[in-house]
Amino acid sequence: MNLFLSFGFLLLGCPEPIDENQGNVDGTTLKDQADQQGGIASDVDGKSIPKLDAAPPSMGTFPGDLPQNELDPKYTQEELKKDGGIINGYVRCDDCAGAILIRVLPPPPEPNGGTPSKDDMQLITHSKIDSAGAFSIYVPNNSTVVLQVVDDANSDGRPNQGERMGMRGSGPLEVSGSVDGIELTVGVFPQKEPEGGVTPPPEPVPGSNPDVEDGEPPEDNGTLAPQEGQPMDGQPTNPPEGQVPGGQAPGGQAPGGQAPQPGGVTPPPDGSGPPSDDG
Repeated sequence: MNLFLSFGFLLLGCPEPIDENQGNVDGTTLKDQADQQGGIASDVDGKSIPKLDAAPPSMGTFPGDLPQNELDPKYTQEELKKDGGIINGYVRCDDCAGAILIRVLPPPPEPNGGTPSKDDMQLITHSKIDSAGAFSIYVPNNSTVVLQVVDDANSDGRPNQGERMGMRGSGPLEVSGSVDGIELTVGVFPQKEPEGGVTPPPEPVPGSNPDVEDGEPPEDNGTLAPQEGQPMDGQPTNPPEGQVPGGQAPGGQAPGGQAPQPGGVTPPPDGSGPPSDDG
């Protein structure tokens, strides 16, 4: 008996010392420790806390395993080769390490078409290429389809949780015969336009601006900013060409083009020149 206990100590080693506070740990403490260490927390009964079991999916990846109708195609490529249409294009992905999946799905239902059923999301067909580059895929002729590209990181031929995807940027594609020049990029998706188009800026409400009434510009009551080159009193900064300060033009001619009368009396203006200063 003593010999058996000796071998047990050699194989198992000495037991760890017992922490006196170990029995006082509750589920909240374990959850806090898991938050700090990035692990999976569990309560005192050994059940895991669901929201910490896995990290949330990132944008542009599959959030989980797909239902069977989205994995098993309705048509194989061999079945569509005889009478189907064909799409020729190119896949772009700079950092895809595995194979590339080309998946053909039905277009989404109309906005007022109700809740889509499982049959509405049935995978139509799919194809696989070894790496990013040129591709060709057969689809039902005279149909509208949605193209999806998948970075098949584990090369198992089907989308998996966390694998990246992309869709044709222009949305659904109408196929009749042969369609060429289609580009698919992993991580690129159609841009959804706002409902009703772009909203124009609101028109000003009459009476909202006290200086503007019914769309008319405010009158000049002396508070408007002067034009460039005009002083605050409204007079020009430089006299007209050929006029000297003081109102006397070269050659003894008064402003307005009329010569002074003998005795230095200037006739009244005829209205063509500036008004005289009467003091």
